[in-house]
Amino acid sequence: MWGSTEPATPAALEQKVKGRDMARALMGHVGPATDQILAVEVVRLRRRIAELEAEVARLRETRTADLDLELHRIAETTAEPALA
Repeated sequence: MWGSTEPATPAALEQKVKGRDMARALMGHVGPATDQILAVEVVRLRRRIAELEAEVARLRETRTADLDLELHRIAETTAEPALA
C-alpha cells in the first residue's frame, strides 16, 4: 500500500489517519510541546496565586491585630469624657 506506486485511495488515506490516531492514543500522546509548556505555565501560575492569596490573608490578620492594638491604646489614653 505505502511502498507501491498505486495512487492512494480515500479508504487507504482514512485508514492511515485512523492508524496514526490509534498510535497516539496507545502511546499516551499528550499533544505538541506548546501544550506541555502551557500546562507547566498554568501549574506555575496557580502555585503563585496560592502563595499570593496566603500572603494577603497573613497581611489582613496582621493589619487587624495592629488596628485592634492601636484602638485599645487610644481608648486608654482618652479615658476622660469627650464633653467635659
